[in-house]
Amino acid sequence: MSLFTIIWSVGPIVAAFLGGYLDQFFGWQSNFLLLGGLVLTCAFLDWIFGSETIKVSAQFNLRNLAGIYTSMLKTRSFISGILILNFTYSIVMLYNMSGPFIIENKFHTNSVVSGYCSLALGFAWLFGGLISKRTILRPFYAKININISIQLLLVLLMLTFASAASSLATMVFFAFLIQMNTAFTYNNYFTYCLSRFPDYAAMSGGLPGAIVYIMVSFFTYSMVLFVPPVDVTNLSISYLILTVFSAIVIFFLYRTQESESRTA
Repeated sequence: MSLFTIIWSVGPIVAAFLGGYLDQFFGWQSNFLLLGGLVLTCAFLDWIFGSETIKVSAQFNLRNLAGIYTSMLKTRSFISGILILNFTYSIVMLYNMSGPFIIENKFHTNSVVSGYCSLALGFAWLFGGLISKRTILRPFYAKININISIQLLLVLLMLTFASAASSLATMVFFAFLIQMNTAFTYNNYFTYCLSRFPDYAAMSGGLPGAIVYIMVSFFTYSMVLFVPPVDVTNLSISYLILTVFSAIVIFFLYRTQESESRTA
C-alpha cells in the first residue's frame, strides 16, 4: 500500500503543474480535451493488451456477497477506519477545491502559480507515503498518535499565523506539512481496513474506496457551506475541525482494540 500510494501521488503532482499552464495558455477547456485524449488512449491500449488475470473465477452469489458486506459494515474497527480515511482525504479535497480560489482571488496571482502550489502539495502526499513506508515496522498506534498530535499542532499554528499575518507562503508551507501528515494517516488506515478481512481483500479494498468518495463529497460540501474557505483563516478552521474529528475516531478505535484484546 505504501508503494501504491507513492505511485498514485504522481497523478496530482503532474496534473496540477500541467493544468496550470494549460489554463494559462489554452483556456480551462484544454484540461478536459487532454483528459479525454488520455482516456481514449488508455481504452485503446487496454483493448489491445489487456486481458483477464483471474485464474479461477468465483461464482456470483448475491446472498453470500450481501452477507460479507453486512459483516464488514457491522465491524466497528472497519467502520472507524473508513471514517478516518474520510476525514483525512477531506483535508486534501478541501485544498483542491479552495486553494486555487484563494491563491488567485485573495493573493491575486494566476493559474500557473496555483499549479506550482498544487505541485508542492502533490509532493507532500508523496513524502507522506515514503515516511509511511519507512516506518512500516513501527508500532501502529504509537506512530499514528504521534502523527495526529503533530498535525493538530500544525493546524493550530496555521490558524495563528493566518490570523496574524496571512500570506501565500504561510498557507502553502502549513498546507504542505498538514497534507504530508494526512497522507501518512491515510496510507496506514487504508492498509488497516484491508487487513480486517484478508480473505476478501478485493471487497475490503473496494468498499472503503466507494464509501470514502461518497462521504468525502458530503463532508467537503458541508465544510464549504458552513465555513466558506475564502481565505487562509477559514481554510485553517476547516482543517482544525477535520483533524479533531480524526483524533476522536482514532482514540475511539484505540480503545476498541484495547477492549477486544482484553476480551480475547
